[in-house]
Amino acid sequence: MDQPTPDELRQQLLDAPLDGDDDAIGLTRRQAVKIAAILDAYARGNQQLYYDAVLDARNLLLAHAYAGRGATGIPTPADAGAHLDRWPWPT
Repeated sequence: MDQPTPDELRQQLLDAPLDGDDDAIGLTRRQAVKIAAILDAYARGNQQLYYDAVLDARNLLLAHAYAGRGATGIPTPADAGAHLDRWPWPT
């Protein structure tokens, strides 16, 4: 059997589950749909218009994923949600 390459070993390490990986996070359905709409608009070619909105969406996901875990440099879910709410819905 072939030995895995260093890149394959690294990917296996990154894919290994961590404690809490399967925990539910507190996104609302509205937030999830708005994130999907922003990502869709970005993917359809509106990169310049929605670049900052994508960053705010990422921050909301990270805020919920790391809430209560002592992470630094990540906004609270409430602050990140407020930033996402400032963006209009893509059309």
